[in-house]
Amino acid sequence: MSGPVHWEELRSADSGHLVLVVDWPAGPGDARASRDLVSLLDTPHAVWRTSGTAEPHHWEAGAREYVRPWAREVHDSGLGVRAVVACGVAGVLAAALAELVADGQGGCPEILLIDPEFVDPATVYDEFLAQLARLGQAPAAGGRERLERLRDMGASVVAECGEDLTILAARLHALLTEARGAPPPSSSTGLGAGGTGGFEPGGARLCALAVADRADVSRMWARGTALCSSSSGSGLNRTRAALLLPEAALVGREIVFDVDHAGLLRDAAVARTVSELIGA
Repeated sequence: MSGPVHWEELRSADSGHLVLVVDWPAGPGDARASRDLVSLLDTPHAVWRTSGTAEPHHWEAGAREYVRPWAREVHDSGLGVRAVVACGVAGVLAAALAELVADGQGGCPEILLIDPEFVDPATVYDEFLAQLARLGQAPAAGGRERLERLRDMGASVVAECGEDLTILAARLHALLTEARGAPPPSSSTGLGAGGTGGFEPGGARLCALAVADRADVSRMWARGTALCSSSSGSGLNRTRAALLLPEAALVGREIVFDVDHAGLLRDAAVARTVSELIGA
């Protein structure tokens, strides 16, 4: 029998339980960071990490629809889930996954959110800029002037779309697709019945941001614990600033560490706290 398609086993164990780590789709940097954290954990349970996107999806997919293939493979494994762990905006997908897991096993796993944050226009534009920078390293990128023009066009799209992040993500993806020399989407927005099956990893990441923006995480985050850095531009600090709600209680419990965001997943105290919350 073959193993799971959508999960990678980072640590094996025979306790009969899993710790699920939700990484942002197709993010190799995030994968390395999650491995740093997992290497520091003291847990008797197997650890699985999401591997790539869940399945091809359309721009307007719901979060439960998006994570259902992950939940299906977990259910089929016959193993219980002790905890779901995620960092940053992946905490939105983790909430949807935890809800499906709870439905399947009759009890909610621990929900551990490391510097969790909502998706906002800046998140989507930052992803666009990161992909544009990678595109600039390709021989066919068209030169610095063309990339600067695309950057300016992306900023204009952000201003035009406002808070409609689905349209924003699709239009930015259309710019990137055109920059790569591929045919642009047939729709002016890039939306439609088509899935993301033909997307390169960057397109899948933009699609996931659109999915995450529409998710309602309030119920599951209220059951979760946030492990937060001291960085003002990351996690709940960023989200509260974007919402203009500095005192908003977005999670059930909040633990703040005197560590910046970049070092959070490599910090021994953070890993120790995660291990304690997972339990034996």
